Amino acid sequence: MRICRYETTHYGEWNIFNKSSKNGIFMFDRNYMDYHADRFIDHSLMFYEDSKLIALLPLNIKNSILYSHQGLTFGGFIVDYSMRQQKMIECFERLQEYMHDNGFSRLIYKSVPHIYHKVSAEEDLYALFRSGAVVSRVDCSATIYLKNPIRFSELRKRGVKKALKNELQIESSINFQAFVTLLNEVLQTRHNTQAVHSAEEL
Repeated sequence: MRICRYETTHYGEWNIFNKSSKNGIFMFDRNYMDYHADRFIDHSLMFYEDSKLIALLPLNIKNSILYSHQGLTFGGFIVDYSMRQQKMIECFERLQEYMHDNGFSRLIYKSVPHIYHKVSAEEDLYALFRSGAVVSRVDCSATIYLKNPIRFSELRKRGVKKALKNELQIESSINFQAFVTLLNEVLQTRHNTQAVHSAEEL
């Protein structure tokens, strides 16, 4: 197995693999990933068996630590339909060798949530366990399946009635600056933070 660091010459190969993988999504497309290339030192990796690409790993580096790309919500191995458990274990073994050979002290890994998989692809989670990985953080997330919507709470229903009574209007707009300004006001008031993306990025 061979590991190759992503370069712009791999752009097409990366995107084609991501689209045809069993757990790739739009966030791993290089067009999306590279818009904030100035903020992160990309160190994404491509895993080959002979000449066949078998996995992608979106990463960046900071202070000799490899991170599942910090410009994305999560990262983790992106794999094709032929990936099997033993092969993923080999990917992690080879990754550990690569880290040692290149002076990386740690890997902070955030797997792709299963809700985004086209086909179940959690070989990486078992390989992490086998590698002796330590869980340092668990993020909570929720997904609403639109064909089976969740019920509104009584408080939410009252809010909807109040909005209707006050003739609240919802409009489609491309005025991203107004949106980000309002978003920042709400985020600052409620959570003491700012939006991750600027109007220009949106």
